[in-house]
Amino acid sequence: MGIPTLPVANEYVVELLESSLEAEEEDELSVVPSSTEEASIVQAKVRLAWGLAHSCRGREDYSRAKDLTTELLCLVKRSTQRRMELMYLKAVATYNLGDLQGAEACVDELLAIAPRSTQGLALRDMIRRDMMRKRGAVGGAIATAAALGAAVASLLAAR
Repeated sequence: MGIPTLPVANEYVVELLESSLEAEEEDELSVVPSSTEEASIVQAKVRLAWGLAHSCRGREDYSRAKDLTTELLCLVKRSTQRRMELMYLKAVATYNLGDLQGAEACVDELLAIAPRSTQGLALRDMIRRDMMRKRGAVGGAIATAAALGAAVASLLAAR
């Protein structure tokens, strides 16, 4: 089994989700919204957040996903399942932005509610693996700089 990766939403998928949300919002403006219509708008926003968090278009989409999930987490109070989904999407967006510590905090919040979340556990493993790789690269750079400094010092001392 290889290293797990996150799914990717291509541009077409993200554009489709954006237009789906726009259509839902236009429908809401044309009538007095019912709780069912409000729920469908929330669902459309969650789908868009998924597309943005997994987008192949990059940082702007990840940032939008993080903002959208933060907004939705403030609105969705009762549904634990929906909150878990939003926490996961926020963690994915934060991870894709390169904020490993922020992503780990989001995943930890999710795992506090759902300790057996397979998506959360897999994402936490990816985050920790990337953190270790980053620390290793920094450690390697420090060791290389120290070795180079020692070599220069010995050359200067030999003169």
